[in-house]
Amino acid sequence: MQTNKHYMHPKQLRYLIRRYQEGTATSQERALLEQHWKDMLGHEAADGLSESQRSAQQEEIFKNIVSSVQKQEPGAFRASRPLFRNRWIAVAASLTGILLLLATARLWLMHSGPLEYETAYGERKHIVLPEGSEVWLNGHSTLRYTLDSLGSRQVWLDGEAQFSVKHTANHNKFVVHMANQLAVEVLGTVFNVVNRHGDVNVVLRSGAVRVVDQSHVSPDVLLKPNEMISRSRSKPVLAKAVVQAQPRLGWKDGAMYVENKPLGEIFDWIQDTYGITVQCPPAFRDETFAGTIPTDSIDSYFRMIAKLYQVEVSKDGQNYRIK
Repeated sequence: MQTNKHYMHPKQLRYLIRRYQEGTATSQERALLEQHWKDMLGHEAADGLSESQRSAQQEEIFKNIVSSVQKQEPGAFRASRPLFRNRWIAVAASLTGILLLLATARLWLMHSGPLEYETAYGERKHIVLPEGSEVWLNGHSTLRYTLDSLGSRQVWLDGEAQFSVKHTANHNKFVVHMANQLAVEVLGTVFNVVNRHGDVNVVLRSGAVRVVDQSHVSPDVLLKPNEMISRSRSKPVLAKAVVQAQPRLGWKDGAMYVENKPLGEIFDWIQDTYGITVQCPPAFRDETFAGTIPTDSIDSYFRMIAKLYQVEVSKDGQNYRIK
């Protein structure tokens, strides 16, 4: 049985998307716009696409949207040739350019599930999210990103990442969810998050973030630049400290500075990030290290360890032995 679809007039579509983007749309207008989106997806499916083909096409549409958003400056959009096969996206792009593309990306995210990114051991990845925020994902990490119904940007991180969060005109929150029901809430800022094995560490370089304990074990904590918050499985209460943030964020640029950190903790970080195991006497793990770790060449770091501590270091594949 064929279902009739009611296609919206381009002027009405432009009006609704603008109000949606500005945050002034009524609940009825939001429902109308979102129903229009669903109708368009249904139309594509009726054109003979399988579920997997339709999913792949939606992914391609989204990539086109993000690509256009990144390449075009506001007001410079030219629609001499439609970028998309989907009728309503092509019309939207031709009418209002980049603002409509941003709104379209927002609607797409809300209805298609989270975007997912991951890195292998030793890999680093630079990600530009649809609304312009940037993420540097460290090795052996995963990240999921989506928008909730209010337009808040929601991220789930397992591993380590740095964030440069773009402030939006509507002051939409950017929330990073971590282990033990911890979350970081920001508007626009630069910070680093480590979330591995139930241990959490947040370092703020600029702006301000609020660390929220959704389990209510600890009160919420507001971080200022060059402050760090941490919590571990053995110490569930949030602990705040003053640090030099920039050196701690240097891993994405090839050099990370640590100050009087136990070697055992450094070896654990290397194993989590690079998949490299380190075998050494238990007492050696308690030795402390202060200096720079070359994150682009872990081999050179272990050569440094051998000289500094007068120990013998051997390597077998992805395993280092210290004696």
